[in-house]
Amino acid sequence: ISRRFEDASGNRFYWFLDEAGELHISIGVTSAFGAVSAEKKAIDKWKELHKDNWRTLLNSAATYGTELHKCYGNVALGKNIEDMSLELMRKVAQDNGQSYDMPVKDILSFKRFTKDVSLVPLIIEGILSWQDSNTGEYLMMTIDLLAKVKVIEKRKELVQEGFYVKGEKKGEAKLVEKTIEEEKEKIILMDFKSNFFEKDKKSFYESHLMQLIAAKKAVEQNYPEIKVDEIYNFSPN
Repeated sequence: ISRRFEDASGNRFYWFLDEAGELHISIGVTSAFGAVSAEKKAIDKWKELHKDNWRTLLNSAATYGTELHKCYGNVALGKNIEDMSLELMRKVAQDNGQSYDMPVKDILSFKRFTKDVSLVPLIIEGILSWQDSNTGEYLMMTIDLLAKVKVIEKRKELVQEGFYVKGEKKGEAKLVEKTIEEEKEKIILMDFKSNFFEKDKKSFYESHLMQLIAAKKAVEQNYPEIKVDEIYNFSPN
């Protein structure tokens, strides 16, 4: 059983008891990478630009993101969207100059995605740890979504279409290049980004990639039978 908490600066930590009953405390992967990444300068610049209300803006984005995560979880499980979550998201959106229907559009974007790939959820909002084999230290994180999907992959292939009936190649097989489509099942890991303030674009940072790599390692360490094929950020626009 794992629990998480935040310190006065908003850094996230987790604690859990191992099989021997020993207490372990670990920093969350987002806080760990955020504290040392080069993108910290960009965040500090944003805070300076909004120095009078950056905490309020950050809290609004966090509230919206939390509720959107819940909605995405319900969509993945085939459940209805809770009215309270939707109304709270609408209020937060309007209070910050966004449109009233932004939450509905964000939810529909993910619903369309799940339909396009026949998504089957494996983990939703699951807390996992990854243990370093050299130091024994833990890094912990929340897995937004681990899922099976079906995707269509395309490849070019030479296919025989009859034989040449005249010319220098008479009697030889006629080969033409065709696009071959093949349905494949994959296991993907996704991290949700609400994209609250950047609907026309989205800035993804190296730390976001590192978080996904850490989550992939955690899944495969905890569930050796699972091989994560691809990792993604999902951000509605």
